[in-house]
Amino acid sequence: GYERFKKAADAVKENGGAVLSGQDAFVLWDTYGYPIDLTEVMAVDFGLSVDMEGFNASMEEARQKARNARYKAGGKSIVLDANATSQLRNQGLDSTNDSPKFQHKVHSSVVKAIYTGSEFIATASGDEDFGLVLESTSFYAEQGGQIYDTGSIEGPSGSFTVNNVQVFAGYVLHIGSFLEGPDSKALSVGDEVKCKVDYTRRTLIAPNHTCTHMLNFALREVLGDHVDQKGSIVLPEKLRFDFSHGML
Repeated sequence: GYERFKKAADAVKENGGAVLSGQDAFVLWDTYGYPIDLTEVMAVDFGLSVDMEGFNASMEEARQKARNARYKAGGKSIVLDANATSQLRNQGLDSTNDSPKFQHKVHSSVVKAIYTGSEFIATASGDEDFGLVLESTSFYAEQGGQIYDTGSIEGPSGSFTVNNVQVFAGYVLHIGSFLEGPDSKALSVGDEVKCKVDYTRRTLIAPNHTCTHMLNFALREVLGDHVDQKGSIVLPEKLRFDFSHGML
């Protein structure tokens, strides 16, 4: 990692520059495990600064690629972009009420919007993936490093398998497709539905989430208050906790 840093820093200085690119800083973080604050300290030793805006842009691009890869359930990526969320807001649709996610039981709700990935439609049918925005939901959307819930949403004319749950500008998008079965499968805006979260899976996730907080506390107790959490991933089978521990 140091050799990679030195090569990039020397190239900047040879070209008369004073800023290490955000992409170089991101490669050091992503490939070699260098925390960004360590890269900044090393850059100062070389008389350089780090392009933090570029680093954050590279980080967000990597996160988006990871999200897209995770919710390509049927080879189709569904994302509520800024234009889509603006449409919902202009229609007067309130943000999704997700407070029922703390209640471990079947939750009743109403379909408020159906999104194909390119447009909103009134009724969904067939085998293609699509996204549902509900009035309220008991599903946990991916956030704070914790993986999304899975399960099903049952309507009057079909059962929808939830493979992914993401939140965009306050709107929780349930992504998936209909269960295999009868041909007459459909969901329409205004349908009353029942949210059935896979609580067995969530029961495996919950202690790993708790353990990230325990790790954060323990690391600060043992190593000192300078320890800074840099990220985490919480899954049913494992957790990962990233932190900086600079000793200057």
